[in-house]
Amino acid sequence: MDTTAGSHSARTTDQPTDRSTDHPADQPGRPHHPYGLYLREDHHTTALTHALIAAGRGHAVIPLTRAKLPAVRSPHHADQTVGSPCRGACGRPGHGIHDATADPLAVRRLFAAAPWATAYGIACGVSPHHLIGIDLDTKHGADGLTALQLLADEHRFTLPPTVTVRTPSGGHHLYFSGPPTPAVPNSAGRLAPGIDIRGTGG
Repeated sequence: MDTTAGSHSARTTDQPTDRSTDHPADQPGRPHHPYGLYLREDHHTTALTHALIAAGRGHAVIPLTRAKLPAVRSPHHADQTVGSPCRGACGRPGHGIHDATADPLAVRRLFAAAPWATAYGIACGVSPHHLIGIDLDTKHGADGLTALQLLADEHRFTLPPTVTVRTPSGGHHLYFSGPPTPAVPNSAGRLAPGIDIRGTGG
């Protein structure tokens, strides 16, 4: 889950099972870098494929860069006018989480507008699933998983079984469906060190 991009992100590179660092001979016929790394287009295609799968399950998605930032550049980046920020009312892509869509054609168009995208993000808090993402970090001495277990014990509740993703850094992402109301806000470290929440607008 990315606290900068404001969305629950899914990386498609740098995973132990990813074969992007295999020698070209291991995957004959696939495009590759002279030093054995696949071309960026391969990661782009993989990200698009996974984004379309998520969209097919009803999740609104956007393309992300390797740094987990929205990949489509804002059409207003050179606009010097002061006023309320556009959230997509102009009809052009480049509005971050406000571009998120589950429409397969629209997803393809977003990825086509950002051929450098190598990951995708899932918008949280939107219909029909009202997804809530819990990011349990292990960075900087934090232990989000233990902190969440301690909170559960303190408040006497049991976390229901759900989809859980192990992150490259050793953390975990937990996915839950939330209620339409009240909105679940975004937070970073508010519940406990190492626990970030992605809800409405995230």
